[in-house]
Amino acid sequence: MTDVESVQSPLTKHYWNQHLWWDFVFALSIFSAIELAGKYWHLTKWFSSLLDGNRSSLYGAILSVDGTLLGFVITAATFCAGFIDHKAFTDLKKAGDFYDVFAIYRQAALALGCGLILSLISLIADTDKHPNMWISMSNVFMLILLIFRVYKSMWVVKWLAQIQMKKSDVQLQIPLVTHVEE
Repeated sequence: MTDVESVQSPLTKHYWNQHLWWDFVFALSIFSAIELAGKYWHLTKWFSSLLDGNRSSLYGAILSVDGTLLGFVITAATFCAGFIDHKAFTDLKKAGDFYDVFAIYRQAALALGCGLILSLISLIADTDKHPNMWISMSNVFMLILLIFRVYKSMWVVKWLAQIQMKKSDVQLQIPLVTHVEE
């Protein structure tokens, strides 16, 4: 058994490597449940009143977070590409999972890029004077999708760190208390 296989359970491996689009289905399901609950309990007016006066600052914040996370994903993918020939990733390449890592990063970058564009459009088109519920709800869906995509990218970083630590004999020593001598 390779280090890659020992880090992943079969169910986890099946989900993460074979079903890149399941997070889209999960996000769509959650969004549909929110939308149906909103229709059933008549929450659209409440949601719209919640956004009144806050749209531009909210969309600006979403735009900033999306840009920051996109930078993280691009950096993580670049970091992995730089270590493609490193001995720690040999098992990953043998198992055929190395290119799945880049597929996960590509999906996250694509979703974050779409989130950036949607936030920019929202900042311009969905104003307090002319609210557009379609744009607001599109942002809700995009945020749910981004949670899944960014989580998957973070999971890959954790997974790669676990593989690296299994290859390394050096244990990370973190002191619990530091003393300063005078």
